[in-house]
Amino acid sequence: MMMMTPIPAASIIGRHVTLNEQAGEGWFAGYAAVTGIIKSVIQPRRGDNLYYVVQFDSPLELQETGAATPSGFILRRYSHCVIHCRWEGFDINFDSPVSVHVMLVPAGTGIPNSTAELVGMQIRKWGMCIVSNNNRS
Repeated sequence: MMMMTPIPAASIIGRHVTLNEQAGEGWFAGYAAVTGIIKSVIQPRRGDNLYYVVQFDSPLELQETGAATPSGFILRRYSHCVIHCRWEGFDINFDSPVSVHVMLVPAGTGIPNSTAELVGMQIRKWGMCIVSNNNRS
């Protein structure tokens, strides 16, 4: 793999991203891809890749198990996610897709602003991410 030149954090805010399935890893049922706008960058602990808060273009709606309902399912909506490149020394970029962890932020909850706030978040999927050259903020 070739090292990519990272995009300066200040210039990536407002960029459109597309997230989709990484071959063989599974994806969110009913969605071929999800798109959104990068709203903020969370600075990592020393030596880690940056984290990006993405606001979905339209909420991600998932039927999830574990609910106290007759079916055991509940519809949950997610308005944002946090992505983080899985590959050490790489970052999201305009040149080529990279593999990212996807952590979902439930609609109506606070958006994380620091790595301390990411500690309780669960990685829900691995996906591929590509950043658009166009700023849409």
